[in-house]
Amino acid sequence: MFDWISNIRVSAKLSLGFGLVLGLALLLASTGWYAIATLTERGVKIEKIAQISDYTKELRINRLRLGANPQPDAYQPLQKILDSLAAHLQSISTQFTAPIDQELIQQQNTSVREYGRLLLDLAKPNADQGPNINVWGSWVICCSIRRKNSLIRKIPSAMPTPRLPRFCWGSSLP
Repeated sequence: MFDWISNIRVSAKLSLGFGLVLGLALLLASTGWYAIATLTERGVKIEKIAQISDYTKELRINRLRLGANPQPDAYQPLQKILDSLAAHLQSISTQFTAPIDQELIQQQNTSVREYGRLLLDLAKPNADQGPNINVWGSWVICCSIRRKNSLIRKIPSAMPTPRLPRFCWGSSLP
């Protein structure tokens, strides 16, 4: 079966063996390069999703601070963070190309607009801020957590996905 190999010169056999080793090395290098590129891309996407979580956390912290000082000028930090979140969502909409991801980003944009609308209502001097600020904060935080977790579930990872608190399920704006 391998009699044809015995008829080939030694230099040709060496060249064939070296060529096979070189080809397999190139295949291994290209596979590794692709894996690193994919891992980097996933890492960047996870970082962008984590930034949404950071903005949401900042919104919550400032909302809690607002409860201690409900002055009209105390809403400015919230508006600044909200504008940053809206700009971030706009910038990542080009990186997430899957239809389900685009839908989730659109839902998050809708939440940001609702958040901004509620913020304007609460910033009015005669607004009843007591019950509205609690509903406002818990609704927006829960919506943001749900959408962030939905984006995270789309990226395979070894880390378990955190579960949402029970009160967030099905919550809606009053």
